Amino acid sequence: MSHLLDRLNFLQSKELETFSNGHGQVTRENRDWEDTYRNRWRHDKVVRSTHGVNCTGSCSWKIYVKSGIVAWETQQTGYPRTRPDLPNHEPRGCARGASYSWYLYSANRVKNPLVRGRLMKIWRKMRATMSPIDAWTKLQNDPILRAS
Repeated sequence: MSHLLDRLNFLQSKELETFSNGHGQVTRENRDWEDTYRNRWRHDKVVRSTHGVNCTGSCSWKIYVKSGIVAWETQQTGYPRTRPDLPNHEPRGCARGASYSWYLYSANRVKNPLVRGRLMKIWRKMRATMSPIDAWTKLQNDPILRAS
């Protein structure tokens, strides 16, 4: 029934009053959709970080975190001045850094250590009789096994 009433309200004239000699109007439409846009820019905390993996600049970034996930990031502009006669080098940051949060959640990101197949086979054989740590320690302490 509520859905039907909403439809009937939609069919009614939304115009309540005008202002600025008829150039503007006040309406009674529902504007809850605007909260979706506002929520996009809400965040829980801001942390200072850098994208130091294979990066020579190590530029500082403000990372905006929402529910433990990086929502977006902006370039940090709080660098100290190195010398009074040099111009300020703010903001620092490149396109690669600006897209770094995509890399964090990418399927291409290496999330586990990579091990050669031969080494893994030996480790799995040792695991039949030892704990994972003991097997890896023994493997690393044996120069012949480690060389494989």
